[in-house]
Amino acid sequence: MSLFASRLAALILLLPAGLFGQAREPLGLILPTDNRALFEDDGPGFYQVTERNFEGERTWPWEGGQYGFVRNAVRRPTGVVYNRLHEGIDIRPLTRDAQGEPLDDVKSVSDGRIVYVNRSAGGSNYGRYVVVEYLWQGARYYGLYAHLASTNVYPSQMVQQGDVLGRLGYSGDGLDRARAHVHFELNMLLSERYDDWMRRHNPREGNPHGRYNGQNLAGFSPSDLYLALDRNPNLDLGLFMRQQPEAFVLSVPGGYWLDLVRRYPWLMTQRPSSPPPAYEIAFTAGGFPVRVRPLDIGQTSPAVLRVAASVRRYGLATNGILREDDGSYLLSAKGLRYLDLLTSPAESLGPLDTPGGMAGW
Repeated sequence: MSLFASRLAALILLLPAGLFGQAREPLGLILPTDNRALFEDDGPGFYQVTERNFEGERTWPWEGGQYGFVRNAVRRPTGVVYNRLHEGIDIRPLTRDAQGEPLDDVKSVSDGRIVYVNRSAGGSNYGRYVVVEYLWQGARYYGLYAHLASTNVYPSQMVQQGDVLGRLGYSGDGLDRARAHVHFELNMLLSERYDDWMRRHNPREGNPHGRYNGQNLAGFSPSDLYLALDRNPNLDLGLFMRQQPEAFVLSVPGGYWLDLVRRYPWLMTQRPSSPPPAYEIAFTAGGFPVRVRPLDIGQTSPAVLRVAASVRRYGLATNGILREDDGSYLLSAKGLRYLDLLTSPAESLGPLDTPGGMAGW
């Protein structure tokens, strides 16, 4: 590259966002509590510890409160790996009363709408939890705030950034007062037809949480997003998602538009004029979709196209979506059910300002 070209490229990077394309509205998120140790590189001060009993040693590592494969230690020939996905972050309290009860308020990170409130402490592994729908840069995302001691919002209520959703607590399975925290997730909604999917695959299992069941919410790392926003407040959220590391790539039959792409247009940057015969979908290790590409050749069933070397090194950490068979990687039964969930058809790839879409918000 010439000196002139190098200087021109550097100048373009410094120009205001949107000069050569559509400007993205800054997200301007706040953290869900007053704990800001994340920005001070203080992991122990931000994340709540988990209890770990591994090979006879009992420990309480704060690392288990992070997003990702940070739970269930297993010793492999290559070393100790963790094969259980934690699909959110656990934020520890800053203040407690004389009895040790946490006093921190849990607040909405952005303007949004309450779409679900579970007030029953025993009604979910999440305990009492609230789901808030956010409209960010043309797509809907869902903040999930769990293990609350109390909630003071209701479905369909509009909230502003900083409004109190409830009190940090320890409701749900396996928690006590010492490990009180808010479990916070940022998610995409996989399917608008979750109840139909449940009837197909789990006809005997009840679904009191409707479409806001945790199985229908695929989470990405809130900490990574907050740190990226701290570096670049004008971050393009879709680009941030597409840059997440790919762990495996699958192909699925097409012939129709994917409703997932309609809700999250950034997934597919190459738009054909008609529904393609098949799709290629790239996923992170946790099963979060980061890219969809149309394929020209049709197929009759889903298939595994590529698997990253890191999957083999870290003990097949794919959240159960893949299984290994004599050195080859195949979709597990769970993986096939998962693909059935996120490949719901859409009538078109038109904007979300149709009934039930963004205009109704």
